[in-house]
Amino acid sequence: MTEPSNDAPERVTEIGELETVDTALHPAALAVGLIVILFLLGLTIFAFSASLKSGSSNARVAQVTVPRMAGRTLIEAQSQLERLGLVVETEYDSNEVIPADTVIGQDPVAGSRLEVGEQILLRVSDGLAGVDLPDFAGMKGPEALKVLKTIGLSGELEDAFDEQVAQGLILGSDPAGGTRAAPGSIVKLRVSQGPEPRTVPEIVGRPVGEAIVELARAELTVGEISREFSPDQVPGTVLASDPVPASKAPRDQPVNLVVASAEQQSLVPDLVGLRSSSASKVAKAAGMTTAVTNLVLVSGDPRIGLVISQTPIANTPSAAGTPIQITVGILLPATTTTVAGASTTSQPTTTTTRG
Repeated sequence: MTEPSNDAPERVTEIGELETVDTALHPAALAVGLIVILFLLGLTIFAFSASLKSGSSNARVAQVTVPRMAGRTLIEAQSQLERLGLVVETEYDSNEVIPADTVIGQDPVAGSRLEVGEQILLRVSDGLAGVDLPDFAGMKGPEALKVLKTIGLSGELEDAFDEQVAQGLILGSDPAGGTRAAPGSIVKLRVSQGPEPRTVPEIVGRPVGEAIVELARAELTVGEISREFSPDQVPGTVLASDPVPASKAPRDQPVNLVVASAEQQSLVPDLVGLRSSSASKVAKAAGMTTAVTNLVLVSGDPRIGLVISQTPIANTPSAAGTPIQITVGILLPATTTTVAGASTTSQPTTTTTRG
């Protein structure tokens, strides 16, 4: 075998002749290789992007059909659209026909397809175009009329009963406060007349205790109770009432009762201002007696010798023979007594006599 020369590199192959290895640089070949590598890399990126788009199209967002909302209230329409997964926006417009807070249009229109999460616009009625009304509740009627005049409207007062609001105060208005009224229109104001009148129950002929209970149930109170002799009625039976049964009376109004008495009753005469002797005669004529109490007065008092007060008071019913306690003014002169060089003065005293 011939030994290789040291001048040129050699390669030993399993079969064949020795061949020469080219170690020189070739720029053109290098450029071609880089171009091929970049092309393959771009092809790989394109294929990957196409794969992602294909996967995205397969996971498309769900769609819903937009329903018709016109004529529904805003609350109803908003609730239904939100259940479908749509975002609701509102836009208000005045409307002379459609009530306030009612849907009058939409965008997109009914039947359109929207993806879940997309927005739908509802056009909503804001009521009549006109003057905004304040809340009149709690105002007095004349005050509310002045307010209406200042905003170019007129008012009309209507009476209404109310258990809570005091008489003369506004209960509400039509149109209601917070809404609009057409320019120059009339606003009706409901004015409280206080509680509705109660009906006086049928209490004549019933025991006074039962009558008092019935009056309480009717939200009425008991007024003065006077007694009248009635031989054909059980004592304590209601003979009459004022106001009379079945009539109307304001809530809590007192109802006066006349109740049967077991004995003859008379009105106590007015004795104040009479002289003691005259007072006794007047009392006797009324079937009564007098019991006199004297009250010492200073000299010059015009009430000396006259009845100053009486018990029972005048014009109250009392049984025959009842004594009338009267107080008569008197003047007792002071008396001086000398005892063992010292003088003492006796003072006037109050005395009681019966006549």
